Amino acid sequence: MVQRLPFIALGDERVAVFVDGQNLFHALKKRGIFHLDYEKMARALAAPYGRLERRLLVTGVWVEAGGYIRQRRFTDALRYQGWEVVETRVEERPERWVEKESDTALAFHMTEDAIKDRWDILILVSGDGDLAYPVRKLRQMGKRVVVVQFEEFLSHHLKEAADKVVLLDDFLGGRLAEFTYEGAA
Repeated sequence: MVQRLPFIALGDERVAVFVDGQNLFHALKKRGIFHLDYEKMARALAAPYGRLERRLLVTGVWVEAGGYIRQRRFTDALRYQGWEVVETRVEERPERWVEKESDTALAFHMTEDAIKDRWDILILVSGDGDLAYPVRKLRQMGKRVVVVQFEEFLSHHLKEAADKVVLLDDFLGGRLAEFTYEGAA
């Protein structure tokens, strides 16, 4: 049996990983990936820069009749691993479900953390162009921002706003099994 070693921080920066849950979910779903290990991904993304200090997921939740939240096992598992999970609402529209407040929640937490100096580098897992403005403002505050997403889901505006872009196409590449539950040893 192969023993996997933990991801070791190579840098000395304080790193936060913030995930736009709906944005990543839809990108993964389109690629047929349903069981990504967010904790392993966060640790691997942070390792080249430094210590993973903070992990945050913002995601829309579907509340069904009786108050049942479909994603509860997923969000509870992340909380157990030390993630902060911010649940935003999802509204039913005639043609589809629409998430509400997620971009605002992400922008708020990014800004609040920057003001409180909780990290040096933010790894933002999203391709949403609505986050370009807050990313530019974070950079003006002296924070570094790395944006992570599949190329086809990455807004040109967000790409231009970031210090660096990591394409999930390249990052996961031939290592997908390493970051999915099916591939866990």
